[in-house]
Amino acid sequence: MVAGVYHYPEEYDEGETPYVTAADTNNGIAKHIDLPPDFTGNVITIGKVGATAYYQSESFCATSDVNILKPKFTMNKYIGLFIANIINFSENYKWSYGRQCRISDSKDIIIKLPATSNGEPDYKFN
Repeated sequence: MVAGVYHYPEEYDEGETPYVTAADTNNGIAKHIDLPPDFTGNVITIGKVGATAYYQSESFCATSDVNILKPKFTMNKYIGLFIANIINFSENYKWSYGRQCRISDSKDIIIKLPATSNGEPDYKFN
């Protein structure tokens, strides 16, 4: 897990690279800028204010108000969307501007996934 990189407005113009912020709309994308992406896609972003999670399929730049979760497993769009929804359901109410979800807080998030009675992943859940 890493934090985004703040880019001053005078560093970029309008472009093609998504710029992910802590916004809780539009997949967190505030604008598209002309800088090369800082992060590869197929990750989940969590805004520090409100802990709103989104799956990012494309490479992007992100502000320092965003934590980027890089999976240790092969993730696809459907897994990413599912995990982002679980995070939103279980974490949004805990965080606000006065109590932001920092990197260390994000590392402590427990993502409860469907499992069989013996603790194995339940791939037939859907």
